[in-house]
Amino acid sequence: MDKPQDPEAAETVQTTNDLRLVLHLVPGKIYDTGKYKWMHGRPTEWAANRAVLRELLGPCPECGSCTTNYGTAYSCVDPYCRNSANQFVTALIDKTPDWWQTQVNVFIDGNAWCATLDGFVNLQESVAGFGDTPRAAVSNLLENASLSHGDGSER
Repeated sequence: MDKPQDPEAAETVQTTNDLRLVLHLVPGKIYDTGKYKWMHGRPTEWAANRAVLRELLGPCPECGSCTTNYGTAYSCVDPYCRNSANQFVTALIDKTPDWWQTQVNVFIDGNAWCATLDGFVNLQESVAGFGDTPRAAVSNLLENASLSHGDGSER
């Protein structure tokens, strides 16, 4: 993987089958899942004192719609998704994905979700993951990325 553009960007380490994949944070990450297109961190609701109450976060791990912060958790904007604020208990239990704001991209490909890394060329030259949900696609991507580098070294 390429080095991050911002030298101050932090790193997230994903582990799959005891192998490590380093995902660098991407400031101003733009998501385009095929359902919505948005920028991570864009404010959507302000308090009377102009403090930001809600902002857009990453793609919902279940349906790929955009999410907003919801207390210390997140909420999907799709009212029928299990992660929406309408499904109160689930929205507060589900952990915020640690691949948000990294080089991981998710989008609909036919009838499945596809996860790739920035710089994706095609399926023959780049690693990808597929699944029924964005979460499953990202898990498959991390597994495939670990297998493609099978030496266990940091990437």
